[in-house]
Amino acid sequence: MILASFYLADRFHLNTTVGFTPINTFIAWSTLIIAVLGILLFFIPAYRGIRFGATFATVLALLSMIPLTFIAIAWIFNPSVVNLGELAGFPRVDGSSYFSDMAGFKWWQVYIAFGFLLTWNVIAMEAAACYIGECANPDKDAEIAMNLEGAYGVFIYTLIPIAFIVVLGSKALADPSLADPKTIFVTFAGKVFPGIGGEVLNWIIAFMLIIALALSPSMPFWVRVEPSIRWRSMASSPPSSRDQRTWRAGESHGLQRRRIPHCRFARRRGGDL
Repeated sequence: MILASFYLADRFHLNTTVGFTPINTFIAWSTLIIAVLGILLFFIPAYRGIRFGATFATVLALLSMIPLTFIAIAWIFNPSVVNLGELAGFPRVDGSSYFSDMAGFKWWQVYIAFGFLLTWNVIAMEAAACYIGECANPDKDAEIAMNLEGAYGVFIYTLIPIAFIVVLGSKALADPSLADPKTIFVTFAGKVFPGIGGEVLNWIIAFMLIIALALSPSMPFWVRVEPSIRWRSMASSPPSSRDQRTWRAGESHGLQRRRIPHCRFARRRGGDL
């Protein structure tokens, strides 16, 4: 949310020179204030319930996924700016071989280690399980949702780096001036769509990245807020067969860890689950 807030502050020309520096990273006060307000605003659809929250998340996801998907394949429609030779041998940004050792480790050890981190922290298909416990058929829906999310993650995180390499060159990925996501996206889009530039392109890219980045901190609200309301409402009446299936499916998928605190909350309110 901090990075999304920084882009907002930059777009609206707010003061980003005054702030504080936690963990060696400077954060402007204007960025922090926007981040806090954004998190509070995201709490509203979460508090409205799982259906409203899921709809809100779906709209935001589409607003970021559609332009992001187009950018991933846009270079296909302008082959004059593409150099497929940049992919030959998949050399690293320092020019070394793809299969050369790195930092004293074998190349396959490094790739397995980073593959684990990228699968968990970047592709993050487990995020699709946020609403599984509320579905009518969790066992079936969990497999579909997580497979589709994982497939789209692999697609995006494969095609976008390839797009940057064939258009900007592999050296661009190591260029400090292009380290910021918005900067490299704007530079890439400017080459693929030379007729579009300036503030229009900056706003389009910033809008896409802000929505995509804002989805990350909003996810915990939709995971945690709704179950407390749902199970609290169940405390006053016997659970239906659908609710019982949901609970059992949650146990089978390890989701009972998220349910137990909400059940205790319901008991304190006079219910008994």
